[in-house]
Amino acid sequence: VQPGTLLVNTARGGVLDLDAAYEALQQGRLGGVGLDVYPVEPPDTSHPIFRHPNFVGSPHVSSHTTETLNEMGLVVAQGVMDALQGRKPQFMVNPQVWREPVQR
Repeated sequence: VQPGTLLVNTARGGVLDLDAAYEALQQGRLGGVGLDVYPVEPPDTSHPIFRHPNFVGSPHVSSHTTETLNEMGLVVAQGVMDALQGRKPQFMVNPQVWREPVQR
């Protein structure tokens, strides 16, 4: 890594070792770190990286664009329509509670 490199992670929190990123910031091997995802969410803000002047964090909102918010709304609406029409919704937090409707 070239000194001054900026590291930005908006993918998955687990792909970055926060301790190593903090150490690289402290040693000047990284010029800055920007995170939108964290190894544990909500993040442990007692980690020293959160107090580093060259750290910027956001609350896991990189995917909140107009397009993705519209798509999420459509997916939710489709799930509600499916459930109301007796079809199992594609995306369920707790699919184990789904019961097939009784045919009358």
